[in-house]
Amino acid sequence: MSVVSVNLASTSIEGALFGIFFALSVSSICLLVHRRWKEVNSTSTTAIPWQSAFRGVWRSTLFGASLLFLLVITTHWAIGIRRSFDAFLYYEGGESPSEYYTDLRHPLEVARTALLIFTLLIGDVVLVHRMWIVWNRKHLIAVPPLVTIAGLLTSGIGVLHQFSTNSPTDTVFAKKITNWIIGVVVSTLVTKIYGTIMIAFRIYQVNKTLRSTGLKSSGRSVLEILMIFIESSTLSTAWTIFFAAAYASKSALQSFPTSCSPAINGIAFMLITVRVGLGWDLQLGVVGSEESPQAATLAPFQAYPLRAIRLTVTRTVEQETDFGLPDHSRKRGPGSDTDDNVIDIGKA
Repeated sequence: MSVVSVNLASTSIEGALFGIFFALSVSSICLLVHRRWKEVNSTSTTAIPWQSAFRGVWRSTLFGASLLFLLVITTHWAIGIRRSFDAFLYYEGGESPSEYYTDLRHPLEVARTALLIFTLLIGDVVLVHRMWIVWNRKHLIAVPPLVTIAGLLTSGIGVLHQFSTNSPTDTVFAKKITNWIIGVVVSTLVTKIYGTIMIAFRIYQVNKTLRSTGLKSSGRSVLEILMIFIESSTLSTAWTIFFAAAYASKSALQSFPTSCSPAINGIAFMLITVRVGLGWDLQLGVVGSEESPQAATLAPFQAYPLRAIRLTVTRTVEQETDFGLPDHSRKRGPGSDTDDNVIDIGKA
């Protein structure tokens, strides 16, 4: 498998993935603004223009990260297109595309690699933020992945330095480059696997509690599996493993996951944002008071049986257009923030 054929295929497939990412980006931004607009109007006696909702969404971490992903991934895709023109038209009159693609010192290659590492950093930071949210802002949960994110940043800087000072005869598999690339792969992979396990376990824990109280039917729904897949960024984790395998085999195929990685990370993130915008939250809706045997008002996708229940309810709030999962192990004290977003369930 030649370097030229892999890079041509990578550019084409990256373009298709970029199209998916761009569609999800626009959809997620519109959904976040629309959801914010609905929330504002539901608590106001007068109609609120959508411009006000847009200004409110600016404070959301997800919205800011969406714009940052859109800018970085669009730039990465544009550089890939430009490199194709350079390889087949402008560099040496288009006579040496293989030499062009293997030149790690080229400014466009260094810039493209920097954008790749930046998207890995953004993706890992967002994953840790999501994990922190899902675990009700428990700081100790986020400490281990923050260490590996620091390792990713350090290794990424090392990779860029080696690329920019590389000898023309060295390839991407040179030992001095390999050591730094291994650091990048190990750091981001540990972060992703840790986040995947912690988020999946938390969702499993919450749903197990709901089933034990009879508020959710037994068995694992397709939506629950999908929720774990989206929240834990399983897609980007699998893609990182794919790159690690291709690079370890010293195959030219490693250029393919490298080229498409920013788009894959962007799609994984945008799935989270679309989920939040649609309001697909693993939480209960508004429930009856402890003294009133009202049936729960449930989210549209939650097929809980309508039954009389007695719950002690404490509400907690996330300060963004985003939500955590209910903590069934404890109640919040009088000093906690309150609102309608998340419900802690006591004894039924």
